[in-house]
Amino acid sequence: FPPFGIPAGRTISGIEVRVNYVSPSGSNTVQLTKGGTLVGDTRTIAEVNNGNNTAADTVWVSAGGAADLWAAGLTLADFNNGDVGFRILQNANTFCIDAVEIIVHHGSPGGIH
Repeated sequence: FPPFGIPAGRTISGIEVRVNYVSPSGSNTVQLTKGGTLVGDTRTIAEVNNGNNTAADTVWVSAGGAADLWAAGLTLADFNNGDVGFRILQNANTFCIDAVEIIVHHGSPGGIH
């Protein structure tokens, strides 16, 4: 991911990965990376089906959250230097990603980057 601009002195309270993709099917897993090396726990991003999904639907799913430190050990410097990324392990036959986001929740006014 490109470098973040989180101000110095902030404390990371949670990390969230959001994925926007077409035709989600089944459960897939996501894991964060630091410098290309896997870190922390694996999280599941499950199919979102509200009963109206079709093969062309695009949906957002997420893993982690505002109070989830599933990759303990990642620092502000890691995010600000662009050393953090993630991998998705696909368990579905079709998986077309449109967009991805990494959200860092931290203790400050406005608290996300």
